[in-house]
Amino acid sequence: MTLTIKETHTLSILRENFLPSLRRELKIGKRYRAVTAQYGFNMCRHVSVFGVHLLREWLPDYKWEAWEATWTCRLSHLDETRKAKFDHSWIYGEKDGKGLFIDLTFSDAEMDSPIRNEDVLRDFQPVQQVEANTFPHGVADFYEVRVLEKRQLDPEALMDTKEIYTGKKGRRLFDDILRNANLSTE
Repeated sequence: MTLTIKETHTLSILRENFLPSLRRELKIGKRYRAVTAQYGFNMCRHVSVFGVHLLREWLPDYKWEAWEATWTCRLSHLDETRKAKFDHSWIYGEKDGKGLFIDLTFSDAEMDSPIRNEDVLRDFQPVQQVEANTFPHGVADFYEVRVLEKRQLDPEALMDTKEIYTGKKGRRLFDDILRNANLSTE
């Protein structure tokens, strides 16, 4: 299964405009330095919540959902003891039996990592409905990935809560991100 031209274009805009703007906004937040260690520079939930809002506008034929799960995995194929447990969020969309698993931020320390694009799983993954909304296998450096608990996020409710790095309400932060990325959903 391949991406359509519109899906490919949308992925490009998310990568080249939305993600850099989100990164900038979170880093200038007043609370950023105080909470980075606690949250490990993660921004996957931000991308999932804000991304669903953009995708509902840009690719409205899909039914878009934001998800979060607690995962375990081995960090080395050589060492059985190097295990990790972490939370991670993603976007899932479905239309006419076609699924799109969207994970634009799979990285250990996404915002401050020197690895930015090609070396990190950052993709629209077309999936068959049979395997829909499950974590793709074969991610480099992660072995025996298992979901312990999976839950659907409520993007609308999260837009009305304070964001952890900036202290801004989600909707205000989203508007700032769009403005700074020269994007509009209107």
